[in-house]
Amino acid sequence: MIDVVPGTVDTDTFAYVYTEVGRWTTLTPEDVEHERRTQLSHRDWLALVGGEAVGAAACVETPDMRESAALYGGVRVLVGSRRQGVGTELFRVVSEYASTLGKSELEVFAYEDDPDGVAFAERRGFTTVMRLRMLRLVLAGLPPPRVDAPEGVTIATLNERPELEHALWEVACETMPEIPYDGDAPMHPGTPEEYRAAFLSGPAFIPEATFLALAGGDVVGYAQLTWDDRDRGIGYHSMLGVRRAARNRGIAGALKAAQIAWALRNGLTELRTANEERNAAARAVNRRYPYEPIPDAILLRGPLASPT
Repeated sequence: MIDVVPGTVDTDTFAYVYTEVGRWTTLTPEDVEHERRTQLSHRDWLALVGGEAVGAAACVETPDMRESAALYGGVRVLVGSRRQGVGTELFRVVSEYASTLGKSELEVFAYEDDPDGVAFAERRGFTTVMRLRMLRLVLAGLPPPRVDAPEGVTIATLNERPELEHALWEVACETMPEIPYDGDAPMHPGTPEEYRAAFLSGPAFIPEATFLALAGGDVVGYAQLTWDDRDRGIGYHSMLGVRRAARNRGIAGALKAAQIAWALRNGLTELRTANEERNAAARAVNRRYPYEPIPDAILLRGPLASPT
């Protein structure tokens, strides 16, 4: 007997299952609670067998998916509890919720080193719409990089210049839609209020590691480092964007160097990043440092489960 209950029944266990299956991305209970508070469409569930949590699922309509036929979600089942119908039941529950929002499809992430997850989606008619090349930079022994901003450009942090928060949103509005992606709506940060809730608040947010490139007082680019696993000292390059008019001047490289230098000064052990495989500019910046590949993250898209 499989019981599906709201994740709020045991947030700690929900976060544990989601992280255990995902492996390469850490989700804390605080992360989950922040998502529930700030994303009204967010829902999450636990699957129980004999009272023991063996699976978890979540979904949310991000601001850039309001015009999309798809809802972003995830279904994760512990390895020892697979092929018992747990994933199918969670998929059904997520699909039922998606249909109440007028959606006809789901987008789900799976990792390259978890063939079960990829196969589960493909058997249900899902196809790959985006592949993220995942990397990690081990910081032990890495010499601090020089932060060489081009002439006329200075690097500051959002912690130092909080009044420039709205300017970050403006840069995100220009740069996020350019990220390669095969969905039916381009990526977008949403309204300023939605952007702040999603990217500039919560337990993963580090204002002193959110770097701004300033030219003549204007923000022409930014790079954001967030916590992936604070307890283990792992940070995540969550965004790096430069306005089109300011590109090819070395600004992206200076912002990346500022992130790495901050991580070294503050005792982090590792940085992780993910770039869409077609994002040649971002991947070129990473090649300046000894990043190591870790399993790719694969975004798949497909139909909802058939109504029962």
